[in-house]
Amino acid sequence: MGSLLVGLHDGLGPRKSERDALHLVFEQVRTELCDAAAPGAAFADLVAAVQDPGTRTDVIEGRVDLIDALLRFSGRSLRGVASSLLGILNNDATYVNGAFYLLDDREPPQGLQVDEDAGLGEDERFELARRLIGRSQESRHHVVWVFYGNARISGWCLPVGACEFFDGPALMAAFGGIDEMLDGGGSYSAVLQQFHQVPTELIGDETLGKYIRGHLKWPSEDAWVAVRVDLGVGPFYDMVETAREQVRALLALAVFDVGQTSWTELTGYRHFADGTEGGSSMPFREVGFERRLAASDRTDSWLHDHRSELAARVTADPAMLHLPEVQAVVTATSVFAATADATPALTLLESVRVIETQASVLRIHWKDLVDQYATPGNALRRAQFGAAQAIEAIAYNDELRVQLPHLHDLPNEFNVYRNGQHLIDMSIAHDRIPHVVAELPTYNSACRKLRHVADDLATPASIAAFVQRERELDLRLLRRVHRVRNSLTHGGPSHPTIVRISSDFITVKAKHVTGVNVQALLDGEPLTTTLQNYKAEMTKWIANIATAADTTAALFPAKVRRNTT
Repeated sequence: MGSLLVGLHDGLGPRKSERDALHLVFEQVRTELCDAAAPGAAFADLVAAVQDPGTRTDVIEGRVDLIDALLRFSGRSLRGVASSLLGILNNDATYVNGAFYLLDDREPPQGLQVDEDAGLGEDERFELARRLIGRSQESRHHVVWVFYGNARISGWCLPVGACEFFDGPALMAAFGGIDEMLDGGGSYSAVLQQFHQVPTELIGDETLGKYIRGHLKWPSEDAWVAVRVDLGVGPFYDMVETAREQVRALLALAVFDVGQTSWTELTGYRHFADGTEGGSSMPFREVGFERRLAASDRTDSWLHDHRSELAARVTADPAMLHLPEVQAVVTATSVFAATADATPALTLLESVRVIETQASVLRIHWKDLVDQYATPGNALRRAQFGAAQAIEAIAYNDELRVQLPHLHDLPNEFNVYRNGQHLIDMSIAHDRIPHVVAELPTYNSACRKLRHVADDLATPASIAAFVQRERELDLRLLRRVHRVRNSLTHGGPSHPTIVRISSDFITVKAKHVTGVNVQALLDGEPLTTTLQNYKAEMTKWIANIATAADTTAALFPAKVRRNTT
């Protein structure tokens, strides 16, 4: 790894011969990282970091990400072993005995009780977890079922390569016939023969089959389609997302040609490995349903609060919507409304387009708009919100709720509701940090985070250093977004996790810039003037943080005292 780091500095230059010389180094490093011992060694480093109370949360998160990356080299995932690792570390006998069975072929004891303590010492648990995470994963045959509402197909089944589309009500009717035949004394072999069109994993065995076919385990709409995606044999980083990608691709091609579709993707899935159920998720609802609950909708209140400004600057004359600045802001907000349930790749592309549309007003590159206008404000906002978020994590932590029950009500001191709107007085949360830190236990992830937030916000100088680190991190992530966007646009390679992380990052920036421009529109100010003033305000704020009289003045200066949201 050392040779790689040295080579990266001098070898990634303009000369192709120098870059080519790194190929062998990359292959050597890849071979080392694919070694089964690498995840175990990374896990040992993680344990050492967690055992040190002074290790920052971001360092621990980085080491967790490293383990995940190492597992992905061999097609595995941290998600796939996380529950087993936690069970072992919690001394849960079920997980401990399961690990010993996988690693040493040791049969579990009879009469094992749920949540029974395994009796292992701390070092024994760490070693067992290290061995488990280093174990090579056997390739299995994976099948994932995903679902669509407001959908139908002609006939019982429509096979399209590895994807098979089944009519939902017809599938449930077949389930009823299977159960009726078995309940009437029919043999299992006779059921397999008569219902041979039903995939065998859904017939199951004589013990679990009825549970698999239970009505609560499937959608209940009048018109729905179940899609069986046969992923084949092999390890997959995210089996469910991989399956959904296959179906979305087919539907996107179909919708483009036919022009429209009533099909709506549903939450929930069923996963089978080697014919045995490996996991499922419910309920089966339209994606984004939680945002469409009328009882929690605030559209009318926003229109009411801003009715005067909207009447004067948006709808006073139909021609207003075609003014360049108004059109830029309305187009941006319309994109966010239309892509709320879109895939990460589409959301990323549309977020960049939103930024480009508004950057054209300033006649600058979209990356410069993000770096100069959104990134400083976001960094300052994270500093302001840091105390409130960390205290809420403490208050809602299940372990601490038992140890320190009085902390549960602490967020009520800075969370208020006025006219149905949620407001956070961040300065109150900031002032409470020293008192909360003093009574926290040493080993707890939420407590560790709060201690580091306290360190970051302890002095004006530490706040300035924190803001600078956040800006540098955002700049690195912005460069990644640029690469991912180019890859998606020009058909280059991409990884679903990197796309999702990049999409989450740039969407926040796009909304930040758009939010500033929406306020400019409501205030009747030119976008160029508003953005320039906003940039100057943020620049001055950041420049004065280190020399502020105290931390309150550094975080909440009088001119830009936006301590509620």
